Amino acid sequence: MLLTSIALAPTAAHATVGVATQTWYVTYVQNSNAQPVAASSSSAVALMVYDSDADMPSATWSGPSGPLPDFIITPSLAITYSSDYGSQVGNFLADYPAGSYVFSATSGPLNGLFAQLNATPHDFPAQTPFFTGLTYTSAQLCPASGALNVSWNAWSSPAAGHDKSTTLSVVGYTVPGDNYSLITPNTTTSATIPGSALSSGRHYFMEVAFQSAKSAGNTGFGNTVPVSWGFNKRTYFQFSVDAAPGTVAGQLTLANFNRPAGELIDWEVINTADVVLDSGTMALGYDNWYAFNTTAVGNYRVRFKGRHWLSKVSSVQPIAAGVNFLNLTLTNGDVNGDNIVDIADYTRLALAFDAQPGDPNYDEPADLDGSSLVDIADYSYLAAGFDQVGE
Repeated sequence: MLLTSIALAPTAAHATVGVATQTWYVTYVQNSNAQPVAASSSSAVALMVYDSDADMPSATWSGPSGPLPDFIITPSLAITYSSDYGSQVGNFLADYPAGSYVFSATSGPLNGLFAQLNATPHDFPAQTPFFTGLTYTSAQLCPASGALNVSWNAWSSPAAGHDKSTTLSVVGYTVPGDNYSLITPNTTTSATIPGSALSSGRHYFMEVAFQSAKSAGNTGFGNTVPVSWGFNKRTYFQFSVDAAPGTVAGQLTLANFNRPAGELIDWEVINTADVVLDSGTMALGYDNWYAFNTTAVGNYRVRFKGRHWLSKVSSVQPIAAGVNFLNLTLTNGDVNGDNIVDIADYTRLALAFDAQPGDPNYDEPADLDGSSLVDIADYSYLAAGFDQVGE
């Protein structure tokens, strides 16, 4: 869809909207060197940037089909997401058709301000992006600190006067924020990811996105308010960097837990006599990915222990060569952290039952699933691990 105009209503002079924008996305997943066929996700995102959350405590988004999801308000950004239509791109576009889309502030100093985008038929890039040649294969267990050459297909857009750009992104799953990105003209079809962006044993998400976008200006509060709209097709895949000597990497599943990213886990490298040779603490990344480096290089086992999970010991691993995909699951229920699930854990959970953060009896380790409520589900997880002892 082409968004052709925006109108801003006047409001209090001290408050300023910095930008109003809306983007339609269609996303694909690449699982081989071949071009993906069906979309995995399709959705729209709209946002407004302003001075502070006090200026716009609430806002709405409406379109030709009626009210759409309300904005999530942050200190300087109001953002909202449509439902994810998955592979049903036709249904997605039917629900977000041509017509008028209006962002409205509904309280605060910006109350009465609105941005109106008038959409005409959509205009996505003509081609589906994908990584070409052997990019997918060569990325899998690519060498740590080695530059990685990647390439993708050429594309075009039928929209005259639109800005056309290609964005290459590498996003760290093991260490959130371990990212690399490059924005290029749509005529660019290859790039080199520097070795400094690829760390030993870490897991990454790589995406190439084609975007056809248009920018315009308008006046609000005596200032020009940038307005942009875009139609984005993007394709991604996941890959791991090969573990160098002394690196241990994989996925550590925390049983019955809703939010593992950022959870601190203690690790120990031990020999067959259970002597600790090295130890440390690491934070889990997205999707339970982890990686750590150790000075204990040899054929050893690894023990993992979480706050309210029983410890688990791996089989002997060739750490001197580097270890990829050491995947284990930790049993939940050790509320008091003594490495056994017993009546003491049951008693502590009972004291916190029905409590949530802010309640005087809320006990975070008793909230076994991380739901911010100690309830019957937590009892069931403790019961499943009852009488078990950590390794």
